[in-house]
Amino acid sequence: MASFHHKPDANATLLQISFITVRLVLPEIGGTLTVTRITMKETPMPYTTDLAQELNTLLRYDLTTNQQGLKIHKNADAEVIAATQRLYAKGLVSQADGGYLTPLGREAAAHAQTLLSILVSEPKRNLPAQGEAAAV
Repeated sequence: MASFHHKPDANATLLQISFITVRLVLPEIGGTLTVTRITMKETPMPYTTDLAQELNTLLRYDLTTNQQGLKIHKNADAEVIAATQRLYAKGLVSQADGGYLTPLGREAAAHAQTLLSILVSEPKRNLPAQGEAAAV
């Protein structure tokens, strides 16, 4: 089975196309039968650009203290301003321009920081060279 992924920019969807080809040898009729099954599935991308901006904004908070917040100035990047406003609408920060993390926001920021540290860490396993089979 082979599959490939195409990630369109505008729609924030993932198009997965898979195909399986089966070739049957039919000696009773002296020939072969080849059947190919193609499936296409479109799913929403789990992390949109907006969500990535929100995660990046949460990562700016210092979780070692409750006494420090953020103030997003009106001359900041439009994406940062919009992400902060969405976090406020979701109840993760105390003000539309940042402020302090709410209890839910603190939990979300802690998860975001943990996820980032896992993803940027050194691999724990050696990956097979391209074309080699992975050991199970």
